[in-house]
Amino acid sequence: MSSTVGLGWLNTNATRNYPISQEANLTPLGSSGFNLPDGVILDMRLSVPYSPKIKPFYFYLKSISAYAHGIILEIGYYNAGIVSSEKATVAISEAIVAEDHTSPTTYTLTGVSTNEEYDFSNVVGVVTIGSLTQLLSNPPGRVDFNTDAYLESTVVSMNTAGVSSIRVGGDLQAAGTALTGHVIVRPRTNFGIQTSATENSLTFSALKGLGLTADCTCEGEIELGPCIRKINGLPPDQNGNIDLIAGTCISLAKGSAAITISETCSEPCCGCDQLSIVVGDLRDLQSGFERLDSYITALASAIESLRSSAFGSVVASNSCDACGDTP
Repeated sequence: MSSTVGLGWLNTNATRNYPISQEANLTPLGSSGFNLPDGVILDMRLSVPYSPKIKPFYFYLKSISAYAHGIILEIGYYNAGIVSSEKATVAISEAIVAEDHTSPTTYTLTGVSTNEEYDFSNVVGVVTIGSLTQLLSNPPGRVDFNTDAYLESTVVSMNTAGVSSIRVGGDLQAAGTALTGHVIVRPRTNFGIQTSATENSLTFSALKGLGLTADCTCEGEIELGPCIRKINGLPPDQNGNIDLIAGTCISLAKGSAAITISETCSEPCCGCDQLSIVVGDLRDLQSGFERLDSYITALASAIESLRSSAFGSVVASNSCDACGDTP
């Protein structure tokens, strides 16, 4: 129980039906002539997990039990479209002891599961009770109301669906302590658990093993894959080994869970410094080729000039007179 602040709001509710609807029919079943005082129930909030078939306007005041020692409040749910003959109890307050009660006081409401169509065990809420003086001056005992004694729809809050707790046992009565918050499902010896986000499910599988004495070292796996029996048709030796042997230009090196295979013959034999020398020599050779080409061109020109001079000189073909004797 806890104290309630905001007496202005509660004092206003003490003069009206709220949280019961103003249009609700509070005539008791059986026409007992009982009238529920407005100042008994001052405020209420119910938190209900969401379900497509649950509607906030089907909650109603099912009964109130008033005796000399105290009262018990019962909230009901009734959906005529689904169940035409059975009412569902969704919340019962803790027993309110008259001698311990002070007006106003807030009490907890806890859902129960008493109906095949509906499970309201996860319903929680609070109810604020005012003065019990008028109600207990002539306590009527248990008074039941019809389904049209409905609550205001704003009193009911539809929350998102969720798992409130996890218990282990054959049934709810024999189950162990409820686990809430972040719950870890932990696999142990020869047992695997796999989660599926798409199916929103957990899969439990027994693992193959030789015994049940060692802890499972493969958490989250269902079953180990098949072993490698051969490589390219080559079976292992009597110790189960297949050796890798280095050959010409091939080296093998062991690393962290790895074997490095390197081809050594194709590695370069020189670096950037040696390459610069080769490039310089090629440039000098190209420069020499260019000078040689210039010399060849000059020599060709000289030969052509000589040829022109030689063949341009025509030797005269005049014959000499025969020398006669001088008289």
